[in-house]
Amino acid sequence: MRPLAPPILDHRGLYAACVGQTRDADNRNRLLALSNRVVQAGTDYCSAAQAGALHSVESIEMTTSERTAMRELYDHRMAARTGTGRYAYDEIHSSSDYCPYCSFGEVYELDHFLPKESFYDLNVFPQNLLPICHPCNHLKRQKRPAGPNEGFLHPYFDRLPEDVRWLFAELEIRDGGPTLTYFVSLDEEGYGGLAGKLIYHFRELRLEKRFRRQATAVLVELEAEVTQLAYEQEPGQIEAHLLNRADQFGARNLNSLETAAYFAAAESKEYCEGNFRN
Repeated sequence: MRPLAPPILDHRGLYAACVGQTRDADNRNRLLALSNRVVQAGTDYCSAAQAGALHSVESIEMTTSERTAMRELYDHRMAARTGTGRYAYDEIHSSSDYCPYCSFGEVYELDHFLPKESFYDLNVFPQNLLPICHPCNHLKRQKRPAGPNEGFLHPYFDRLPEDVRWLFAELEIRDGGPTLTYFVSLDEEGYGGLAGKLIYHFRELRLEKRFRRQATAVLVELEAEVTQLAYEQEPGQIEAHLLNRADQFGARNLNSLETAAYFAAAESKEYCEGNFRN
């Protein structure tokens, strides 16, 4: 849910560097013979991604021997610390401090957007590799897009609108105190497949539950702020204050956890009347 600039890395050069470290001469020759087709697969991938059609991408045909040789490129030539393609791994890994899939997890590893077990030809293609946190990688696993609006948002190619709210929250008063429940909504007529991807992405990565946990600190800040206001102002003034604070957060990021939380608090009559303690 956090956009990233695509890596500026030469696919052909990276592929050649990885292949050049392959010790078995027969496997190395097999991989070299695939070079043009592999590079073309990367070009086709970008064209499909820009059109929102990665669900239509198919892996190039390869023999069993070619697939076996190709399978080792990422693990042994790129992800391995002594691999000749490690420079690309490190550059992509360090391109973001936070996971672009959830926006808050610490980057731990790289993800193949189209799974490497299904797309051997894209296993060292830079635009198919993204920094990711461990929870997101665990939940994403080997899933691939099933349709134009049924797949994960691609941080390099999918851009959610910055001037439209698509992240919302509801604030409920329960026995344990206030609870925030996050959800997403984007006009399908105006944004087409992007709206469907947003819903799929949010659901499959269990972001409602994970956002709720992240929002614990926001609720603590809200309580401290409203506690002070409650001694000085009426509920109507508290609501106006919270709306003003929501606008302030929204000016920085219209779809942050804080923006959604402050709007939700302002919309809760119970909360503004004093039922805000955890």
